[in-house]
Amino acid sequence: VGSPANCLAYPRAMYFDGMGYIFTGTMTVTQGTFTNTNTQAAPKVLTFSVDPTLATQGSWWYLDFAAPSASTLAPQVYNGATRYPFQAATNPGLDVTGDGRGCNQSMGRFEIHKLTMNGTTVTEFVATWEQFCENQTSNVLRGCIRYTP
Repeated sequence: VGSPANCLAYPRAMYFDGMGYIFTGTMTVTQGTFTNTNTQAAPKVLTFSVDPTLATQGSWWYLDFAAPSASTLAPQVYNGATRYPFQAATNPGLDVTGDGRGCNQSMGRFEIHKLTMNGTTVTEFVATWEQFCENQTSNVLRGCIRYTP
């Protein structure tokens, strides 16, 4: 689901390439507060928040990645993702929002390239995604995130 290369040079990075409602253009955020509040050793959902230092990069961003209900997140491709937390039990969930912009409906996919845990703490997470707002292929947001605490 795309390359994580734009995020791998930094311990914490979020990269967007978008054409649509959530974001249009490209942007790399490497400075700011990156948080994850996971409480499970085998997470079904991971949520990351990014609060950029530079005001030109937005005030806040949230990224949600969810496994189908019968599984936990692991390095692999998740096709058929719909808007988290409203996805069907058999579908993965994805939701990337920011600065007060979100999709009412969405479809897409994501790939977890790396997920390393120490107990309930995420010690490294690398993922790429593509999300289509309002289920329109012309309204797309692609990107990557790398998170280390």
